[in-house]
Amino acid sequence: MSFDDYAGKVYKILLTINGYVAISFGILSMFLIATATPKSFGAYKYFLFNIAFCACLFDFYMTEVYKPKVLFPALVMCPDGYIKTHDNVIGTFMFYGFITFFGSTAVAVFSAFLYRYAAITNNLRLLMSWPVLIIIGLMHPLYEFPTLAFYTMGTGNRSVTDATILQHWPKIAPHYIDKGCAAVDYDASPYPRIFMFFCVGEFVFSLTVIVFIVFKSFAKLRAQRKFMSQKTYRMHNRLLISLIFQLIVPLTTVFIPFTLMSLCVFFSIEDVQWLHMGCMIIGTLHSPLNTIMMLVFLPAYRSKCMWMITFGKKRVYNTSSVSNTYNDKTRATSKQVSPTSHAF
Repeated sequence: MSFDDYAGKVYKILLTINGYVAISFGILSMFLIATATPKSFGAYKYFLFNIAFCACLFDFYMTEVYKPKVLFPALVMCPDGYIKTHDNVIGTFMFYGFITFFGSTAVAVFSAFLYRYAAITNNLRLLMSWPVLIIIGLMHPLYEFPTLAFYTMGTGNRSVTDATILQHWPKIAPHYIDKGCAAVDYDASPYPRIFMFFCVGEFVFSLTVIVFIVFKSFAKLRAQRKFMSQKTYRMHNRLLISLIFQLIVPLTTVFIPFTLMSLCVFFSIEDVQWLHMGCMIIGTLHSPLNTIMMLVFLPAYRSKCMWMITFGKKRVYNTSSVSNTYNDKTRATSKQVSPTSHAF
């Protein structure tokens, strides 16, 4: 099998372009969330900001800092971005960064769904307590810890790994030797297979939990509909729907492409270089598409964006009036619904 296709310039150029686009859209989304979020959203604003921040950070790291050259089906990824090195240890830590940022995007989306469920079930006080917030914060860098632990155990003796990889794929040598690559091999250690299993398993687990929370949230919202004003119900329902579409973004641009790559590597499928490079390129569109979803489903951000585009000629969505209108219409039901449900 030849690995020369992985050295193509088109792949690297597209990653670079994606990086500039991701940074631009990421900054835009964080600016809109910081300046145009309706007051009635409450602390949910910070969970939305967290999604935008993690998405932007992941895309920037993958397109500019790391910019990995994937050499699959060999379990090899080499840094080819700002931090280009010949040191295997540095290259391995760069790979750790990729897995860690990948996990943080999953936790960011999960925590936002958790907030929506807590808002509907009147458990915001518990969710916003310091112990829970600290746990959520620690989950961002530690969610992929078991996966990285098995990967680290799989690194073992690097000379044995190198010899095994070169024996399986002799043509990988010019792209691999002295390139500072992160590498493991199935025949050099049993742990890489466990690592790959965890990569797929954590995706399935995350998706299962999120889908469960979505169904529970909609069921609880319908059950409490009689205690809410129509406007309150519509806002809860709209935010849940918008969050579902924000889930579709990392699902289609991050989780599914990287899971597909993992399965190809797990079963040692060869001669699909185009698939691996295509998945890496798609995987760095997370931040722009997340911003587009925000603009489509949340009028406040769309209005603010139009105001910026027209240099202030188009009226901005009045977030304070939305909050006041919401509070006026829900005051009558405040005895039946906990005050914590007023924070979106």
